[in-house]
Amino acid sequence: MTADIIYYNGEIHTFDHDEKIFEAIAIKNGKISALGSNKLIQSQQESNTRLVNLKNQTVLPGFIDAHLHIFPLGVSLSHVNCQMDSIEQVVKAVEKEAANCKNEDEWVIGWGFDESNYKENRKPTKWDFAHINNPVYITRYCLHEAVCNERVLKKAGITTSTMIDNGMIERNEHGEATGLLIESAMTFAEAILPVNTEESMKSAVKLANDYIVSRGITSIHDAGLGFFEDPYKEFKVLGDVIRNRELNVRMYVMVLAEYYKAFMKKYSSVASEKLKIGAMKLFADGTLSGRNAALSVPYKGSDEQGLLVYTHAKLQEQMEFVFETNYPVAVHAIGDAAIAQVLDVYETLNNLYPERTARNRIEHTTITNNVLLKRMKRLGVTAIPQPEFLYSAGDKHMNVIEKETGKYIALKSFFDYDLHPAGSSDGPVADCNPLLGMSAAMKRQTKGGTVIYEEEKISLKEAVRMYTINAAYAAEEEHFKGSIEIGKVADLTVLPEGFMTYTADEVKGANVRMTIIEGEIVYQST
Repeated sequence: MTADIIYYNGEIHTFDHDEKIFEAIAIKNGKISALGSNKLIQSQQESNTRLVNLKNQTVLPGFIDAHLHIFPLGVSLSHVNCQMDSIEQVVKAVEKEAANCKNEDEWVIGWGFDESNYKENRKPTKWDFAHINNPVYITRYCLHEAVCNERVLKKAGITTSTMIDNGMIERNEHGEATGLLIESAMTFAEAILPVNTEESMKSAVKLANDYIVSRGITSIHDAGLGFFEDPYKEFKVLGDVIRNRELNVRMYVMVLAEYYKAFMKKYSSVASEKLKIGAMKLFADGTLSGRNAALSVPYKGSDEQGLLVYTHAKLQEQMEFVFETNYPVAVHAIGDAAIAQVLDVYETLNNLYPERTARNRIEHTTITNNVLLKRMKRLGVTAIPQPEFLYSAGDKHMNVIEKETGKYIALKSFFDYDLHPAGSSDGPVADCNPLLGMSAAMKRQTKGGTVIYEEEKISLKEAVRMYTINAAYAAEEEHFKGSIEIGKVADLTVLPEGFMTYTADEVKGANVRMTIIEGEIVYQST
């Protein structure tokens, strides 16, 4: 057999069942056609075969991020970045952006505020932006809160009497809105934001694509069409950029529950190796930092235990369609009480539909215990954690939960219970660089320097598995990607020589040398 492309002189870690290592790889029609020694593989060379010398660099299966939001990620790369050290710096950045606006009706949109990083140790409010005449709207890094100025509040029609279900308009002691909008309250402002045109959405996707491939990522699982815009509009944009060859990464897309049934009836036959419709996405609880993730015990210094979004009966009703039709389901569940509820519903529906084969996921799976993990194993549930949160959010989370609350991002336990934990970032909530997630998984050290739940550290080999074969398994795609094997797609990530011997700190500091999709180099470091 002849090859279109041969990569040779490498250290190619297959991450197949036997964990074989080869020197060279041959690619034909975008698929892996042969693996072996330099001599063996180069014997397949013909006059039109391209040769690439890997110069002893490490080759791994292409990285997969199993939970990311591509549209918000792209938008975050073009808006005011508010991941700074103070509100004062944020205000200056917003002032600078406003000064560049064509007029005072043009919006200034920011992303990523995080009060735990600000020297003022508080969230920004409308009064911080009172001197700025343009409408100002800034989303918190978690995407569950936003702050806006008075102009936006007035434009949105928010008054002292405005009420909202499943959210909160924060008010001061006088009943005046502070500008902080939480959960569903964000919809007041989102309804009047500039319309996302197809062109602006395509630009966001292309920005995200370039960023993603520069991190060695070849596939992503988008965690919910309908989260950013109308899901039909989002799906059309993704299809367009793929057809125009403007999107390199492979897409597995989840769809929010309220749209899923109609969406699958319209698009279930559209699936391809580049764009696959995956799980129905639901939310069982909130977030730890917002103290609304549902726990079995109270939060630190409080009697509150968070909130469940649904009753058991309502959650079962939401999921019934996917069990009946053998589609997968993915539920956001952070607290142990939420995870327990989700498992209860999974078990009920498994008993009602015993022939179902689709895999169920729990997104985040943050607070667990051995009882829950045993149930997840028995029910065949895949865990989708975000290892980088150990570093970027660990201090914040330790401030709101007690040590006895349960296991926190229990990566070692996920492997021990064979839950096929899939690596992810929740980008743009955290940086989608898998090397940061791998390093955090190995070291478990917070930004403040505290090592948390040290017994849950994992090895580099396990960390790589999370972002390769396990992530492929979570999408039921391990038959054609996730490891380097003959017949699978030639999606590869090239890293420095000796990478698989690196320490956690060395992994964090490493740079992706090449990202290869279907055998073609789509990113190369300079």
